[in-house]
This record gives sequence, C-alpha cells and structure tokens, in this order.
Amino acid sequence: MKVAVTADIHGPKYLGLLTDSLKKAEKEIQECSLFLLVGDIVLKNRVHDLNKVLEAITGFYTGKVLACFGNEEYSQSMNEYLEFKEITWLNDELKRVKANETIINIIGSRGCLDRPTYWQRTHVNNIWNIYREKANKIEKLLIKAKKGNGITVVLTHYAPTYVTLKGEKEKFFPEIGCRKLEKLITKYEPDFWFHGHAHKSILPEAEINSTKVLNVALPARKEIVVVDLFKLKLKGTLLDFI
Repeated sequence: MKVAVTADIHGPKYLGLLTDSLKKAEKEIQECSLFLLVGDIVLKNRVHDLNKVLEAITGFYTGKVLACFGNEEYSQSMNEYLEFKEITWLNDELKRVKANETIINIIGSRGCLDRPTYWQRTHVNNIWNIYREKANKIEKLLIKAKKGNGITVVLTHYAPTYVTLKGEKEKFFPEIGCRKLEKLITKYEPDFWFHGHAHKSILPEAEINSTKVLNVALPARKEIVVVDLFKLKLKGTLLDFI
C-alpha cells in the first residue's frame, strides 16, 4: 500500500513547489491509497488558503486525505479547519485503516518540543506542561496501536529525534525536535514516523531500531514523498476506515 506524504506547504508560500512536485510524481501519487499532510499546510493560520492547497492536491489525487496540525495551524482556529470535510484530522488521535486484511494504525499529533520556542514561552500559558501532556498522549496511542497489531504509522509535525535535523542550527535542535519522543520510538518501535518542520534538513531519513523516520518537509525534500508501507505490493487494495 502506497501513501503520499508531505508537510510545510505553508500555503500559499510553497504552493508552486507543491504543484510542480505533484506533476513530477503524478503516476506514483495516483497509485497511493492515502495522502498524508504533516502540518503547516497553510502560512500563519491563513485558513482560507487551505482551499488552494486542496485544489492542487485533488488535481492529481482523489483518495482519502489525513492530516495533523502544525504550529501554523493555530489551536484557536481548530473548528475552522475541522470544517474541511475533505480531510480527516488527527489531533492526538489514532485512526485505524484496513487495507485488504492488514490494519494500518495511524497516529497524528502536532507533537512536542524539548524546549518551547521563545515566542511560545512568552505567549503560551503552561506550554511546558502542554508538551509533557502531548508526549504522554502519544505514548498512550502507541500502546493502543501496539495492542491492535498491524502496521503503525505516526505523524507529528515536530521532529521526534535530532538525527533528521542535520542541516539546521544545532543550538535550535531542542526547539525543532524532541528526544523524549525518540525514547518512545525505541520503546514501541512503530513502523514509520513522518515529521516536518525541519526546512533545512540535509539528512531527511533515518532508522531508529526498526522504525523508519522521515522528514517530509516540502522545502527540504523538494518533492512529495511516496512510501510503500508493505514490502509486498497488494493488488486491488481495499481501503476502509474502521
């Protein structure tokens, strides 16, 4: 089962790059069963520009779209984003998808940081506790996914490791990623973990134990990432939410 994954479109900023990338990967994208958006879909909470992003995607892809929120989709506007029924939003949530006889556990969250940014520290009340709680929620979802068997895929906008941040300024790693989540990767070993946020990353893929971690930020990759979740391709994949 193939999935298309990207992040950090910051619509309309990288809308042209998105469209070009969709054109280049058109054949592969049409073979995908899911399109995953890993946060910062729009620029600075410009909710109305989500329409333009969806128009670009649906010009090449007509299947199911799942997304988690990024830091540029502001929490106070969440209900406005939820009005876009074309997208299944995952906000610290687990969605199970059945592909033929295989269960795909998809966890989605904005994620958390080891150190909140200066802006967050000065503008967001209780931000340290918010990130601690998010890490706890993600762990509970990983436990739930593990009990359900199948393949586990995690989407967090913030990086769950520092490994894929190479190329960013090292002093800001704690404000881009989270080593606490890396401990969860080591402990629960989900199959795939997709993240964005690291625009300047030059090492977009890594393996932590058996988990494949991919930075799918569009500014870093300059392409839509297409991943086959199964080693053996399934013919006539039937996809249902369960």
